Amino acid sequence: MWIDKKDKNEYCDSIKKGLRVVFRSNTDNSLRFEVLSFAKWLRKRYWFPIRVEVRFLNCDKIYLNENKSVVALFNYQTNWDCVETAEKACPLIYIAAGNYVKQLKKHGRKETLYNYIFSMAHELTHYYQWYFYEFEKRSPRSLETEANSWAYSLASEFMDYVATLSETV
Repeated sequence: MWIDKKDKNEYCDSIKKGLRVVFRSNTDNSLRFEVLSFAKWLRKRYWFPIRVEVRFLNCDKIYLNENKSVVALFNYQTNWDCVETAEKACPLIYIAAGNYVKQLKKHGRKETLYNYIFSMAHELTHYYQWYFYEFEKRSPRSLETEANSWAYSLASEFMDYVATLSETV
């Protein structure tokens, strides 16, 4: 599902490409460092043919409406192919990071980091599903199962990578 970096020449759909990470002010510096390390690791391995921006927000939850809230959200322009190039909006991912310090105290560094990395990988999988038009072909349950599977795999692999780095220091 994700596009390997070696295949990037097959997927050049946009003037703006890549993975961008943005933090709102007052975001914890340790979270910033860990997430940027994960983004750098992803960029070395995968190609993002249309720029996707991941925004870490200083809130506990993202409210969709009165009855529903989430901790992460993938947002995209539904009519991407029908819009003039100048009016195309790049997809966005929002991740609520307001509870980071509380979660650190409750769960510890490793589990807390894993949860944020997992959320980012999960939403990035939705980005690839959107890119490959999977939203139109599959059920929401199937899409969520796949996103969880990729997120688990990537987050675990990154955490193992971080552990091997800390062992060598």
